Amino acid sequence: MLTRSGLGLGLGTRWWPPIDWRMLTRSLLTTHHAPRTTHYALRTRHVSSPYWRMLTTPYWRMLTTHYSRILTTAGGARQCLEIATDYVKEREQFGKPLSHLQSVQFKLADMATELHASRLLLRHAASLLDAKSPAATMACSMAKRKATDVGFNVCNEALQLHGGYGYLNDYPIERFVRDLRVHQILEGTNEIQRHIVARTLLA
Repeated sequence: MLTRSGLGLGLGTRWWPPIDWRMLTRSLLTTHHAPRTTHYALRTRHVSSPYWRMLTTPYWRMLTTHYSRILTTAGGARQCLEIATDYVKEREQFGKPLSHLQSVQFKLADMATELHASRLLLRHAASLLDAKSPAATMACSMAKRKATDVGFNVCNEALQLHGGYGYLNDYPIERFVRDLRVHQILEGTNEIQRHIVARTLLA
C-alpha cells in the first residue's frame, strides 16, 4: 500500500468525462495524465530490485489485472446479497415479509450458491498461479468469466428484489449494478475469456 504523498507516486487533477455517461463507474478515481513521469509510476530507485522485477512480469500483471476485477466483483456481489437478504426480511407484501415467499427464498439460495461457486473457482485459479502451473491461464480465464458474470447477475437479482426502490439513490444497489457491469468488459471481455478456454481445450 502506498500513500498519496509517498515518494515516486503522484496523481493528476480529478477528471470527469466531458460527455454524459449515464453508467459511469463512480467508484473509480479517474485523473488526467500528469505532465511529470513520476505520476502513475513507481521510480525503480524507491523499490527494491527483486520486487520491481516481480511487478513487471506477465505473471504479476495477470494476477493484478484479472484478480482486481474478480475480487471487486465478488465483494460487491456479496454485499448486494447481504443487502437484499436484509431487505426482504423487512419489506412486507400481502401481509407478510417477502422472505416468507418461497420464490424469494429460492432466488436468494441460487444467488448464494452461484456466488460461493465462483469464489471457489477463484481460489483454485489462485492456487494454480501460486504454483506457476501451465493450467493457470485457462483457470484464470474461467475464474474471470464466471466471477464477473455471476457477480453482475447477483447484483441484478438483488435490484429485482428491491423492485423500483432498487433504482433510487437512497439504496446502494443501483451503484453496485452500474459499477460491476463493466468488469465483464475490462481486462479482456468475457467473450475473450471463453475464447482462451476453448483454445486451450482444443489445442
